[in-house]
Amino acid sequence: DDVKWVMDTNAKTLTISRDSSKEHAESISLLDLPKNWENLVTKIILDGPLEFWESGEQFEKYWPDKTNIEIICNYSENSTWTYDPKTDTITLSGSGTWYPDWSPDHTENLIIGDGITTLFPNGSARHLFCGKDVRFYDHFFDPDGTERHISSLDGALKFFSGWAPETIEVDPDNPYYSVYDNGLYTKDYSQLIFTPSTSPNFPPNLKVISPGAFKSGSMNTCIFPWGATTLKKGALNCSGTFVLPDTMTDIAPYKVDGPQYYRRTIIFSSKNTAAAKVLKPIAGGAAAPNAETRVIVMDSLAEYYPNQAPSQPSSQPV
Repeated sequence: DDVKWVMDTNAKTLTISRDSSKEHAESISLLDLPKNWENLVTKIILDGPLEFWESGEQFEKYWPDKTNIEIICNYSENSTWTYDPKTDTITLSGSGTWYPDWSPDHTENLIIGDGITTLFPNGSARHLFCGKDVRFYDHFFDPDGTERHISSLDGALKFFSGWAPETIEVDPDNPYYSVYDNGLYTKDYSQLIFTPSTSPNFPPNLKVISPGAFKSGSMNTCIFPWGATTLKKGALNCSGTFVLPDTMTDIAPYKVDGPQYYRRTIIFSSKNTAAAKVLKPIAGGAAAPNAETRVIVMDSLAEYYPNQAPSQPSSQPV
């Protein structure tokens, strides 16, 4: 009852407003707007804590994939988002924690402006641009309701655990994250958070590969840099070929029983006894006979690390 709308056919603008002091968002349905509104306006302005109610029916009718209507949402004094249909871009502006949902929520570009610190995922975008203050999640709630505050690293891991863009850019002044060859890293490049690339190049000072870091699910050949030390649990939950330097000795075990989903080849040298203890070949099962893990132990990794490994090239599948 507290939602009002005004249509200006001369300006081709539909303005929907609500008292900005309201604490919770009100969902509005495109089906409830004036008849033929989509033929009369080119811009929607939302003033106040308003969100689109994304039922299948209304979006199939008005924008099954994208809309050609510009949207400006002045959600609160700290949160404004806009949609540019010409570039298929959502831009978030404001400060502090971001709460509003935006629509459409599957776009080409998502720009997170400076000032926004904490962000929870809403939909997806192919290209992500991150401002200098964003650190994604800073807390979450356990099933029992206990609030847990987390680091910028864990916040990014949680944010991107089920969502990853094709490209990512981060403001150079962001104190939490850096980008190297389209991969997201901690600020000092010591830990890979995720990469959408199938053939990534890694920074030379990389130390740690995070769980689920390889978002494509099917990698080509990944040669981890000499000096890398750690494979977290779930780091190799994907197909591909992975070459481990002798320095990589902190390796979490992977799943060896039950259904297998990945076709992997893991290469390391006979000097890496820590890898030999953990990394074992796995045969493909009846449901997916090609989903096997091959392990190749080489006398020398000189062909992959000519400046670090001694040259005695030979290999022996395990």
